[in-house]
Amino acid sequence: KKQILSSINIDYKGQDAAKLYDEYVSSSVVVNVAGEEVEGDAFDIDFKNKISEDQLPMYIANVNGETKYIMPVRGAGLWDAIWGYVALNSDKNTVYGVYFSHKGETPGLGAEIAGEKFQSQFRNAEDPKQVFNAKGEFTSILVEKGNTSFGNPNQVDIVAGATLTSKGVEKMLASGIGAYQNY
Repeated sequence: KKQILSSINIDYKGQDAAKLYDEYVSSSVVVNVAGEEVEGDAFDIDFKNKISEDQLPMYIANVNGETKYIMPVRGAGLWDAIWGYVALNSDKNTVYGVYFSHKGETPGLGAEIAGEKFQSQFRNAEDPKQVFNAKGEFTSILVEKGNTSFGNPNQVDIVAGATLTSKGVEKMLASGIGAYQNY
């Protein structure tokens, strides 16, 4: 619940996270790759090994009167598992916030995916990131070298010195969010 709250930019530190979760997250649903709601409990789905296209959990939140759709994502970094949550605005395209973490990435390098500098690129109101391109095609978000992402709604900058972990995040976003594109 704390990770989901983090993805919608709610500071739970020093507060009752379960109570905040109940305040902001209005529902959770399970969908399939066709975008249809199916039976199941979003919290009962285990993402430790592989995301199933038949059971994709989604959390729906209300932040400042606006609907947010939160999707879990999971992938592989350089050394071990990486995971997170991506929250989209009600347009189901523009990123509202993210939360990323890892099991064993290198401190000061790949572990920086869990840091504010990397994650803030996804929720920059002056440079919003989107998962569909201008033609309405799913593109996800590229993680590229070169500080060229500002003004590009489908790209963020790589973590310096952590190319393989950064590319793991890119693949994680493409496959994780991509599974929900019909929803």
